[in-house]
Amino acid sequence: MIRIIKYLASSLTSFAVDMGLFTGVNLLLAVQSMDGRLRLLIATATARIISSLVNYTMNRKLVFNSRESVNKSVVRYYILCVCQAFVSYSLVYIVGETLLRLNGGAAETLVKFGVDCCLFIASYNIQRIWVFKK
Repeated sequence: MIRIIKYLASSLTSFAVDMGLFTGVNLLLAVQSMDGRLRLLIATATARIISSLVNYTMNRKLVFNSRESVNKSVVRYYILCVCQAFVSYSLVYIVGETLLRLNGGAAETLVKFGVDCCLFIASYNIQRIWVFKK
């Protein structure tokens, strides 16, 4: 139970970094009238790169107390991270741009929030079983 609480705290910290950066970059690029796909890709990638560094460090040290070499766990973590970012980007684009016809702004942040909440549970289990396995 304590591990889940630590994971939640780590995730919330990373989530705040991710959402703040995503929103800021997305709004900045929307003002530039950038194509929706490219704008979302840049905003998602920028936010995910920085928030993943925060998340990996906290999960490795505080949540899973991993003693495994960084070389092994970081590769698995970033395989998961890239897959999760791709799914997040794709679903935000499909729901936000295609279905709801949003074109930037805070509404897409709400779509991303819902998508990333769904990915949260899967990510915990994959990290527990595969990334930071004992």
